[in-house]
Amino acid sequence: MISYDKQLKYIFFICLAVGFYFQMLNLANPLLDQYGFRQTQTAITSYWFLKEGFQWAYQTPVFGIPWSVPMEFPLYQYLVYIFVKIFNIENLDLAGRIVSIAFYYALMYPLWQILKILEVNKIAILYIFIILVTSPIFIFWSRTFMIESAGLYFTLMFIMYLLRYDTENSISLKILSLIFIFGTFAILTKITTLLVGFIFIFLYLLFYGRLKTLFSKKNIVGILVVGIVITIGLAWNEFANSIKASNPLSSFVVSSNLTKWNFGTLAQRLDFANYYQQLFVHMKNNISYLLLLVIFIPGLLFCKVEYKKLMLIGFLTFIIAFMTLFNLYKVHNYYWYANSVFVVISLGLLVYFISEKFGNIFYKITLIILVICINYYGYYSFYYKHQIKNLNNLGPFIIGNLIKNNTNKSDIILTIGLGWNSAVPYYSERKAIMLREHRDVKIEDKEFQSVFNKTTKTNNLGAIVNCSSEYKYEDISKIINLDNFGVAKTHKCEIYINNSTDSYLKQYLVDNQSLNKKERKFFGNKNELNIIPIDLNNIELINAIQDKNMFKAKNNDMYLIFEIPNKCKNTKEIGLELNLSRQTEGFTQIFYKRENERFSNATSIKKKFPSGTYIAKFLIERENLSYIRIDPIEKIEEVEIHNINLLCEDK
Repeated sequence: MISYDKQLKYIFFICLAVGFYFQMLNLANPLLDQYGFRQTQTAITSYWFLKEGFQWAYQTPVFGIPWSVPMEFPLYQYLVYIFVKIFNIENLDLAGRIVSIAFYYALMYPLWQILKILEVNKIAILYIFIILVTSPIFIFWSRTFMIESAGLYFTLMFIMYLLRYDTENSISLKILSLIFIFGTFAILTKITTLLVGFIFIFLYLLFYGRLKTLFSKKNIVGILVVGIVITIGLAWNEFANSIKASNPLSSFVVSSNLTKWNFGTLAQRLDFANYYQQLFVHMKNNISYLLLLVIFIPGLLFCKVEYKKLMLIGFLTFIIAFMTLFNLYKVHNYYWYANSVFVVISLGLLVYFISEKFGNIFYKITLIILVICINYYGYYSFYYKHQIKNLNNLGPFIIGNLIKNNTNKSDIILTIGLGWNSAVPYYSERKAIMLREHRDVKIEDKEFQSVFNKTTKTNNLGAIVNCSSEYKYEDISKIINLDNFGVAKTHKCEIYINNSTDSYLKQYLVDNQSLNKKERKFFGNKNELNIIPIDLNNIELINAIQDKNMFKAKNNDMYLIFEIPNKCKNTKEIGLELNLSRQTEGFTQIFYKRENERFSNATSIKKKFPSGTYIAKFLIERENLSYIRIDPIEKIEEVEIHNINLLCEDK
């Protein structure tokens, strides 16, 4: 019969493999599954490392010149850059996720060593690791393009060497050097994660009676090394603040302006609803942690004395970290990644203690399988759904690619109403000036004008993305000359493309839902129809007034041009299905042409277009046609075209 500890090892490795499988699901997806703003903020730095090399005042180009908004030191971002260079990886999103996953698996080593130093037995360690690798928060957030797993790895290495130093009888220069290295990496990568580590270390010193000898000669040397680490972190913070303060658009993220926001208020801490939201509603996605909250007190009372201290330390580290950075944890779910590893220790010890009450191995295995199933249920009910989504249809990705394909690489963009979400600048691969809506700086203010003029003096403005409810086209045109800009609308945003970039604007369509065949049989015969969605990459939305050889429309009106698919080129009757976002009255003309010809009129339609699907039928007088053009619907800038299908008879 297989021994109990071997069964647990098999369970651990199976869970490790299952967790790895979950992490690989849609790994090459855009970075928009959860907190896309933070993922792309990290990724955009790696992108510009690849384009322009490493800089101490590294680029997060979202607020104009000087293009730098330094937060953490970009160690993780630079490692992604090196990884891409070494392995020649084309997909930066994928590369960043892989590096993050690598740090997640790497952090298991210092965690294992910490538990060994604290004399946790092998069976209890296996319980802890099984819960770790099945925890939804670690399965999901370890696969994001973020600094969480790197910051936690460096912090756990720092803790590991501090604990080793504590067990030494004399000063060890080797261990002190490693404390310095990993402490520096930790504080520069993510200072808030290292703060959680400091909480754990303080509680360890308190509960294990080490405060009595804190100021021994050996420990004073260790304290000095830790002090140097903190000084380096503070020095970087001052340097970063000086860069951010130099730009009126980025000065709001200077540390002194974020202190109150990060720590939160007393009123927040006195509001029970916040605790319910964070510890119960949020934790339902990491549901096994709820078990700890429910049975922690009775478990603590009756468990073995040898593990009471460590259980309490893990639990208190988890809670104190949340209570310290209250608002930060409340707003950003991924911050729980840092303190959750310590509650996993407590939960693992608790489950181990309960299992020891069972004499029968079957019941012990059943208990851990129950915890595993609860964890997987939490992952499946929330995170899994985000991983399997098609993220290529989300606004930032669509708009970003639209701009990338229709502006020059050296162009910059202006966004309004997107906050400082880096997703559009990242996926457009363009540097940006991002004007946050309803904030202190307005488009008409001299602070904005100063940054805008300084930036556009040496950089061509290729596009404007207006997702604002505060500013309309007319408002922006009073500040910025839009005479040469074509206009498209998608995802509740208007995109103004500068035609001086000598590129055409492609209309990206979003909604691929279509009618059934019965609703499409408008040709008056029993033949089936070819129902062909127009290739999203072959649609051009052009400001008609810019092209003298084509229909001269009113200023700001548009027309669509797309290639006729081969199946429909020889038919004499074609249907066009337009799915509009809302009802509108308008006038439209449909044209067609062969290669190297001008467009000829096919039909004119003047009617009220209903919200939903409208099908227009028109006759083609000549065969072997190549292109169709739809000329303007009145006030098209206020109507989204969700999808276009071409319909023709299947001969």
